Amino acid sequence: MSTYVKRSTILKAGLGVFVKHACSAGDILEKSAFIVSSNTPDDIICHAFAGNTTAQSFIVFGNCSLTNHSTAQANTTLRCSTDERFMEFLATKDIEVHQELFMDYGEDTVF
Repeated sequence: MSTYVKRSTILKAGLGVFVKHACSAGDILEKSAFIVSSNTPDDIICHAFAGNTTAQSFIVFGNCSLTNHSTAQANTTLRCSTDERFMEFLATKDIEVHQELFMDYGEDTVF
């Protein structure tokens, strides 16, 4: 795993995800397993991704589930493989060593 968790650079945001090594756009930063649930309790972090037309939620394991939102600073995205039940956490631009990772959650994503 090429990521780690520590206090975010965003004031009052809590934790953030950072890279251990410099990365290039397109690099896979993490590959995380997930489970699918149609009845997810409120106390579990859920990810309902845009384009998902069913009542399913994805519960993603690994550091990528802790990535903070930023439209302006977004430098990662997720690619879902439902057949193999994993999420790939990808760099969308070059990222410097120890830089915080951000993701644009999008308008249709619910947490």
